[in-house]
Amino acid sequence: MNVKEKWTCTGPNPDDLPTADQIEAQTEDACDAAGGTWTGIKWDGPELDCQKVSWSQVNNHGNVDGTARGGQTQSYTWELPTIDEFKAMGCHVYNAPGLPNGQEREIDGATPQFVRIAIRNRYNMSTMDYDGYDTFADQNENLKEGVISPIEQNPTVDVGAHMQGLRLAINTAQTGRVFQDRSYAITVMEIPDEAPAEMKVAQNMLNVNVRGKRGNIEQTYPAVEYDFEPNDFQLEEGQVLHFQWTGSNTHNNGNPAGDGQAGDAGEGTGGTDRSNLAELQTLRSSYPVPYDKVEGTFLDNADCYRCYNGEKIETHDAKIFAASGGYYANQDAIEDQTELNVLLNNAGASFTGMCCVVKKAGIYNMVSTRNNNFTNRSQKLHMEVKPKNNNVATANKWNFFPAAEIKTGETSNYVK
Repeated sequence: MNVKEKWTCTGPNPDDLPTADQIEAQTEDACDAAGGTWTGIKWDGPELDCQKVSWSQVNNHGNVDGTARGGQTQSYTWELPTIDEFKAMGCHVYNAPGLPNGQEREIDGATPQFVRIAIRNRYNMSTMDYDGYDTFADQNENLKEGVISPIEQNPTVDVGAHMQGLRLAINTAQTGRVFQDRSYAITVMEIPDEAPAEMKVAQNMLNVNVRGKRGNIEQTYPAVEYDFEPNDFQLEEGQVLHFQWTGSNTHNNGNPAGDGQAGDAGEGTGGTDRSNLAELQTLRSSYPVPYDKVEGTFLDNADCYRCYNGEKIETHDAKIFAASGGYYANQDAIEDQTELNVLLNNAGASFTGMCCVVKKAGIYNMVSTRNNNFTNRSQKLHMEVKPKNNNVATANKWNFFPAAEIKTGETSNYVK
C-alpha cells in the first residue's frame, strides 16, 4: 500500500461493512457480482524511509558496536506526524471527551483531537537456499500434483568422500518468513493551543522514555535492565524534552519464569516496574542533589508544562512531580494524599508526561532513585545543553550519544 495502489471490495456505501462475498471478491467483476464497490486505496503520506540496518552480532539483542548511535541498541529515529498530517493521510481523527485527572479543555469549541495508530515491529528470516524473488506458494511440495519443493525439511545431503550423508537442521516453517511480530497501539494527541511556541516547532521536541524491566542481566534477557532512552544527548536552548514512560504492575517475572527468565531482582514490590527523575551532581554519584540546598538544576533552568493541556508547572511542583514518578502533581498533593512509598510502590506504573522547555545552557544529570541498583543497573541520564544557534536547522541540533572526545564534561553546573 505504501508504493502502489491496492484494490478491495467494500460495501456500496462508505460506512457499510462488507459482506462475506464482498470480502472474498478478488476482482472488480466479482465485487460487482457481490453488490460491492471496487475501491482503490493508496498511501498518501510521506515516502517510505528504507534504510540499511547497521551490522550487529548474530542473535544479539543488546547494545552493539557500530550502530547509528554508537554502542547502543539498534534503533530508528522516528518523527511523529502532526494531527493535520495524520488527517491528510486518511487516518480517523477522534475527539477526546476528557483528559487525565478529569480535566477538560475545548479547542475552537471542540474537544481535543487525537489519532490511534498501530506499530508493528517485525523481522525477516531470509535464505539463499532458493531464489526468494521467484519462489511462490504454488511451489509448496504437492507430490500428488508432481510439485517438488525447492527446499526440503531436515534433508540428508551427500557430501561426497564415500560417506553415508549428513543431515541438515533446516526447518522449512522458519525459512524465508516474517515473524516475531510485536504490535502496539498508541494514541497521538494534538499539541494544545495553550502550549508554548517551542512545543509547536517541528522536530523541536524529543521523547525521553524508559526501556527495560526489573531483574538482573540474565533475568531480563532478551530485554535489558532499566535505562533511559536516549540516555546521553546534546540539545540547544529552546528545545523541548517530553519525559514519559510506561511501567508495569503485572509482568510476573518469577518462578517458573512467567514472561521471561525466572527471577526479578530489584527494588520494590516484585512484578512491578517504576521510574522517577531526580538530579545528580555527577554521573559517578548515587545521591541526588537536595533541591533546598542547590540552585541551577535542570528544572530550575527549564519551563515545564503538562503536555496534554499546556498547563504551566511551577518549578517547585515540577521537582515534586518528577521525583515522585507522577504520584504528587504538586506541593498541595503532599498534604492531601497518602504518603509516597520510598520505593515508589504506590506510585503509578506509568508517567503521563511532562514537557520541559530548556532555557539555559549547561550540563545536567538525572537518575531514577529506585532503580539505581548496584553496578549493573545504572538508570542515569546525561545531557549537555548548548547556547542557541539560529544558523543550524532544528533537526540538526540534536546529537545523540556524542563521542567521548567531544563532550565538555560530565559534572553538572549546579551552585550550592
